[in-house]
Amino acid sequence: MQAQSVTGIPNWAAARESAARLREMPTQQAEANVQSQLHSILQALFPRLPASELSLERPSGDGPIDVYCRNVVFETKKQGKLDTRIRPDGSRETPEEQAVRYLDALTAQPDLFARQDVGWRAAVTDGREWHFYHYEREAAAGRQLTPVRQLNLRQSEDDDALLSYLYDFVNRTVKLPPPTYDKNWAEDLAQPFMDLAAIAEWSEPEAYAVKRTLWRNVLKGAHITPPESAHIDERELFARHTMLVVTARAVAETILPVSGQAPDRDRLHRILSQGFAAWLLDAAGAAGEELLDNITEEVNCYDWQTNSRDTLKDLYHAVIPRNIRHDFGEYYTPDWLARAVCEEVMDAEWRQEVIEMSVAGQLQGPAVLDPSCGSGTFLYQATQLLLEDARRHPELSGSPQAQVETVNSLVAGVDLHPVAVELAKTTKILAFSDLA
Repeated sequence: MQAQSVTGIPNWAAARESAARLREMPTQQAEANVQSQLHSILQALFPRLPASELSLERPSGDGPIDVYCRNVVFETKKQGKLDTRIRPDGSRETPEEQAVRYLDALTAQPDLFARQDVGWRAAVTDGREWHFYHYEREAAAGRQLTPVRQLNLRQSEDDDALLSYLYDFVNRTVKLPPPTYDKNWAEDLAQPFMDLAAIAEWSEPEAYAVKRTLWRNVLKGAHITPPESAHIDERELFARHTMLVVTARAVAETILPVSGQAPDRDRLHRILSQGFAAWLLDAAGAAGEELLDNITEEVNCYDWQTNSRDTLKDLYHAVIPRNIRHDFGEYYTPDWLARAVCEEVMDAEWRQEVIEMSVAGQLQGPAVLDPSCGSGTFLYQATQLLLEDARRHPELSGSPQAQVETVNSLVAGVDLHPVAVELAKTTKILAFSDLA
């Protein structure tokens, strides 16, 4: 019952076997053997990475990289040979200088560094001795590597320390943009909730039934209960709605550090204790806690600050079939159309006037109201447009917090669907995420 991350669920057993072989490798073995075993370790740790992101001898533009994994350059050497090499011109070059040369060439490629501008790194190893570095592209002394950790493998416990650090070192190097309409990803998220719902219904029937009844009554009270003719497995829909609520709240929790708050597992638990999604903690117990942690880890793999649209709407479309959405009477506006409508209705002159009135305390309540906001597509676009003007206002330009407070008070949404409301809350938060 674990949602797969963007890099896949690690095969720790296989990784440990390869790490042990690497540590125990005789010193006379060639550098290629170190290179091959390292590649095997990375394949075990990140099984879903395509060949374009995990490869041997990847061209850098200035020589082949021994092992390339996401934004990490690995320079491998024969055991005991972590010293300088002789260049064709007779000069000497350290492994670190080789890595910098490759990184310089990689990041000089058009748009590559701008597109992946967080976390280029390097590691140098002979299989037993490991040196990890951050790549400083704009350092005062020029492009260079900054040491972050050194490990020496002597026994199996060292292998575990290496694998743990290596997993974090690579997997947190670059956070990928959030998926758009990715049905496989959505189903990977939803399936553990459906599995757990089946277990909770049997093991904790009373606690589970209370929350499911609450969910059913909320839908009925909002007059969005599907017609009798709809072919819907109620338990499955309940589980999918729970996943959407949990994921939306986990995304919001992931980006909260933008406003100076650290991610807080307990706070997320307290939020989830309100409403029908609480069955995950009330009825599923430790398994629910584990699933919540897995979802939080999953969404943290993505850089939500690169978001420029209503991504959660895509998740909703991917996990709730069209016929069910239409049975609910749900039709969502495309992002491009929402943007065009907002630009037409909220022209530059109107936006400036509204910002000025808000700053002067002459405006009480929202200036923009979406009475059927759904997942928040219009809220996102309206917030983004007003935020652009708030940044330029002389009394707000130097204070991101004041920009958030001003614009947040100007945009509001309402919806009958409780899941849509949860998505819209997070979508609106995402509209402010580039203020970090």
